[in-house]
Amino acid sequence: MHKAHKYMFSLLMVITIVDPGNIIFQSKELFFVLTVLTGVKNFIKFSSNWTLLGSLFFSILFPLLWIALGLTFDYNFSMDYGLMYLKSFAFFLLVNVCVDFKINYAKIFSISTLFLAPITLIIFCFLSIVGGDLAFLFENEETFVVSRRAFGNIVLDPTIYYKTSPLLIFGLSYMSHTYRLKSPAFKLLIISLCLFTLFVSGTRANIIAGALIIIYFIYSNYFSRNSVIKYTYWLIFLAMLVLYIAPFLMTYAFDAGELSNRRKINYINDYINFWSNDTFALVFGQGLGGGLNSSTGEVKYMLEPTYFEIIRMFGIVGGCVFSFFLLLPIILFKLSKSSALYKKNHYVFIAYLVYLFVEIPTNPLLISSTGMIVLVVVYSTAIKTYLFEKNR
Repeated sequence: MHKAHKYMFSLLMVITIVDPGNIIFQSKELFFVLTVLTGVKNFIKFSSNWTLLGSLFFSILFPLLWIALGLTFDYNFSMDYGLMYLKSFAFFLLVNVCVDFKINYAKIFSISTLFLAPITLIIFCFLSIVGGDLAFLFENEETFVVSRRAFGNIVLDPTIYYKTSPLLIFGLSYMSHTYRLKSPAFKLLIISLCLFTLFVSGTRANIIAGALIIIYFIYSNYFSRNSVIKYTYWLIFLAMLVLYIAPFLMTYAFDAGELSNRRKINYINDYINFWSNDTFALVFGQGLGGGLNSSTGEVKYMLEPTYFEIIRMFGIVGGCVFSFFLLLPIILFKLSKSSALYKKNHYVFIAYLVYLFVEIPTNPLLISSTGMIVLVVVYSTAIKTYLFEKNR
């Protein structure tokens, strides 16, 4: 049963990452159920009342409360979207069967994200040979999008944005951690492929996240042991940031006139205009399934600014609860900082920080089954690291 659970979890990770829209294999729910069933023994052996109660609240009670709110006050309420979100939250229940100390769930998840690198490379090579005009032959908006992106006079053509590409920062963080592979050349190749995939996605968040992971682990692996070298490294980085990196980003990445940035600014103005006229919605939210009347005249149910979306759906009250669940693993990691298991799982902590504060703010991936899988893996790792420290 132990091996079966590990195998089912691995398949669930690969399918979730490679087929985020559940279009290709149509088996995400099947492997979710099989992962739960094969993990029942783990749940009985490592059961925790706090984990069970917390997961039941966050997975079922919390979304149901805000579906009921949305249904009651009817802010363009859509039951289809409400049930879609409820289904996504339900994935967090997996955390109850992912506490086996013999299974490294974070490693399985991180390695699974690496599948995105060769897939993206194959698509890129194909498009380079036959031309981007044939992208429609195999493009699927639920899985990946092929397009052309321009940042000022910098043009990326083609860009291949795989919907789950933000998760690749966990694979990149895993590979960048020390003592990962015996062959430095092979390790460098995989890291290069990860960076290529993040770059060719054509999204600012992916490119910046990949750069931050590499900058941190260069420091952690090679410059963190001597205080003089440590401060020298960060002083050089700070000088580069002020003199070159920040001006470059402000010119090309964060130009308010750029189409994508302009669209996000318009959405933020829509949020502010809505809340300024409806204090109740600001405090308690529109509910899961509620829609926002945008300045374009359309009703929007899922927008890119994720943290604004959290407040739109759950209000300040529910947003604080949601934020607590997002930040709790960070607290558990910090409480376990002196343990050997923390050092082993340090890459998860770093990737999660980058995921929360770089990837998610402009990506609606968080409130989805894919986002909940990330939370399951991070919670599983944080809980086991904390228990290891507590029982040491």
